[in-house]
Amino acid sequence: MRKIIFTLFLLIASATVSAQSRNLERLAGEEGISYVYVSKAMLGLISGSNASVNGLNVSGLTEKLNALQVVSADRPDAVRRLRAEADAFPKANMEVLMQVIDEGSRTEYFTLKQGERITDLLMLYDSGDSYTLLLIQGNFTSRDIQEITESTRK
Repeated sequence: MRKIIFTLFLLIASATVSAQSRNLERLAGEEGISYVYVSKAMLGLISGSNASVNGLNVSGLTEKLNALQVVSADRPDAVRRLRAEADAFPKANMEVLMQVIDEGSRTEYFTLKQGERITDLLMLYDSGDSYTLLLIQGNFTSRDIQEITESTRK
């Protein structure tokens, strides 16, 4: 019974993140906001090449990803709107991987898991003057994320 309840909870949490990712599309085209969506089909086309997103090498993950969204804001009103959208993400259902606070900037990484598999990786970067949200959706492992982060050290 506990397992069924836990599974239902994970499905609801995942559906909430998916709905929130669709809400990001609303920001596309707004003044001061840049929006990029990369579909599974496009990710398949770049499979095997040196795919990089915000300096992270995701080429080893492309076959495991369903979608990638990047939303950036650099005007004060747009930064406020994007921050509000990021605050609406169900982070209570997500695990904090890392937080870095340094000289007025803040970077946070969150994951949403179903069992041992990661379905969503959320990165938030707030410099005060600009704000970036990166959402990677798919079906990957903690080891896959390790390989991405190790590639940034090379």
